[in-house]
Amino acid sequence: MFGHIIDQVLKWTTQLTLVGRVSEPLNTTQRIILVLPPGIDHNDGFYEALHTVKLISEDTGAPIYGLAVDGNPEQFERLFTLVEPEAPGDFEEIGGGKELLSTLRDDVQADDLVVCMSSRRNEVGWHSELQTLPKSISTLTDGNFVIMYPATEERADDRQFLRLS
Repeated sequence: MFGHIIDQVLKWTTQLTLVGRVSEPLNTTQRIILVLPPGIDHNDGFYEALHTVKLISEDTGAPIYGLAVDGNPEQFERLFTLVEPEAPGDFEEIGGGKELLSTLRDDVQADDLVVCMSSRRNEVGWHSELQTLPKSISTLTDGNFVIMYPATEERADDRQFLRLS
């Protein structure tokens, strides 16, 4: 499923794109595991993508457990609070691709939804590991997972993703 076909879809759209396998009803989700690769927070569409994850959390009642790959979990927690709606979330640092895959292999439960934000090729936050990560995640879990490609162009914030206070 992942590879050239998805690359072609991403080549023709700049909008937020979600690709995944949903084998169980989303309303049975007990936890959302959000994988955040290095530099993803500098991507133009990061806030819209985070807003979407928080909407899923709000609709399912599932808390968000963020894994910041080679990143600062406190930075992601701060950014997380800037985006509506309110949702419970905790973040921890994961020290690279191998540690991430090991954590996912050991900790993902059947009722988890794994969401991996991924930059598009040649966009801010792109790393060569992101090319094989979707396939790796798909083999680690039989449950639901989504690869989320944020929009590549900053758009007018007409949906109030950021809370101004």
